[in-house]
Parts: sequence; structure tokens; C-alpha cells
Amino acid sequence: MDDLLKDLESQVETAAKTIEKLKRENSSLKAKIQKLGGDDPKGAGKAAWRKEREVVQKRLTQLAGNLEELV
Repeated sequence: MDDLLKDLESQVETAAKTIEKLKRENSSLKAKIQKLGGDDPKGAGKAAWRKEREVVQKRLTQLAGNLEELV
């Protein structure tokens, strides 16, 4: 039983670290969105916005998979 609790504690700690990392990344991405002209892709940074969106989408998919493994 003690091993199960240790494993659970470890998973919770890992999840908490991941959440903190995502919070920092979210702030950074919000700043990039503002720099690229907001969330409207019709601005001057249309190609850059699309590329950044693809990267973010890929990373979020990977992170969601990692979080599913923790549950």
C-alpha cells in the first residue's frame, strides 16, 4: 500500500510541475500572440501566426497525452 501512495505522490508531483510549466508557457504564448498582432491571423504576421499555431497545437496534443498517462 505504501508503494501505491508513493507512486501516486510522484505522479501528482510530476503533474504539478507540468502544470506550472504550462502556466509559464501559456504566458509566453500570449505575449507572442500579441506580438504577432493578436489572435486575428489577418494581420501582418499571418504566416508566422499559422506556424506558431501549428507548433502550439502539436505541443498541446503531446502534453494532453502525457497527462492522460498520469491519470
